[in-house]
Amino acid sequence: MNQPPALPSRLQPAPLPYCPGCGHAAVHGLLVQALAELDLAGRSILLPPSGCARAMCEHLEMDMGQAPRGQALAVATGLKRVLPQQVVLAYQGDGELIAGLDQALLAAQRGEGLTLLLVNNSGPAPYGGQRPADASLDLGRLLAGAAGCVYAERVGLAGAEQVARAGQALALALRAQMQGLGFSLVEVLAPCPKRWRMAPAQALAWSGRDMSQALPLGVLKDAAHAEAEP
Repeated sequence: MNQPPALPSRLQPAPLPYCPGCGHAAVHGLLVQALAELDLAGRSILLPPSGCARAMCEHLEMDMGQAPRGQALAVATGLKRVLPQQVVLAYQGDGELIAGLDQALLAAQRGEGLTLLLVNNSGPAPYGGQRPADASLDLGRLLAGAAGCVYAERVGLAGAEQVARAGQALALALRAQMQGLGFSLVEVLAPCPKRWRMAPAQALAWSGRDMSQALPLGVLKDAAHAEAEP
């Protein structure tokens, strides 16, 4: 009988608490795989969000911090400056990032050596998913335009090809931090079937079709690799 695939390193063998079809579960898997491939799990600090994915504290075996809503990039900046040899990641939803957009913009503009993993599921979960007035912002492109941002890419989860590219983008963003080049960002367009009132397959298709029309996938900025070229 075929054996189930082994769990990625640092992922605890416990059921994830997310709704069926939630994009957070897939992003968790990509994160632990990237950390394992780069041998970073033992020297990384993760700042989970205050929304649904705060449950990752119970499922990922690694050092973590916690920040007030909207202040993850400020806390991450302090951690990186005090512990410069550590790889510091802030995992944020789009609603929470908007709540602390000033901190994110300042960190990106200063070129803080951080990686932001932005999971964009089109609305803040803690408030029932209603969209704030500034939810139409292209957050990924806005941060990519900051002077200190060296790598930014928007990826999706709708299909194997998109998932594979998401893992590659996360590895590239982490490498930029390891090389001390500046601020890096990966934005993931992720489905939220419950809040969107869709079946899981329908929500995944909508994230890959409708969301990506408004927020096209691709590299938004790649100064990190441009500098590495002769």
